[in-house]
Amino acid sequence: MDDGYSLKDDKKLLEAYSKGDNKAFETFYLRHKDGLYRFLIFISKEENVSVDIMQKTFLKLIEKKKDFLWRETVHPKRWLYRVAINFWKDELRKNRRKKEEDIQDIEDIQDNRYFEKDDTLINAVRESVSNLHLKYRLVVSLRYFGGLSIEEISRVLKIPQGTVKSRLNKAMLVLFDSLKKYKDIINL
Repeated sequence: MDDGYSLKDDKKLLEAYSKGDNKAFETFYLRHKDGLYRFLIFISKEENVSVDIMQKTFLKLIEKKKDFLWRETVHPKRWLYRVAINFWKDELRKNRRKKEEDIQDIEDIQDNRYFEKDDTLINAVRESVSNLHLKYRLVVSLRYFGGLSIEEISRVLKIPQGTVKSRLNKAMLVLFDSLKKYKDIINL
């Protein structure tokens, strides 16, 4: 898609949008919706929650339209994921109040219907990622499904880069261990 903007020009897209260029918003949305959706599916494990949070996140961007004129320090992709995470945390709190379940119980909800069409290995990887503890699942999802760098993850989650790296390392060890039973399919 040739939209007149380079892939690194998210700030320019939002600046153009803040000045009334709705096509710029559409380009930004199309550029980031799939990655954000994949990330939300992996952390929430529920399609309807993911879609709802994604809509709220982009609506928040629309509400903040004029704010991007003056914010040189705002990285649009980081901002998008940070807002989505905050909405997801709100959803967890709301669910906990409604159902009086703790966050761990919510994390254990499994809905594998999204993975039925995938082959065995992809299904196993996705299931293994979804079974990771929340702090590991977040960094893995942001890195590999959201496409964020270590630095971006650090800023989104407000944790040191070293913590991001150690969580990624620990998550990879857990994933490696959980996928050993598929060693005949892959080279482990």
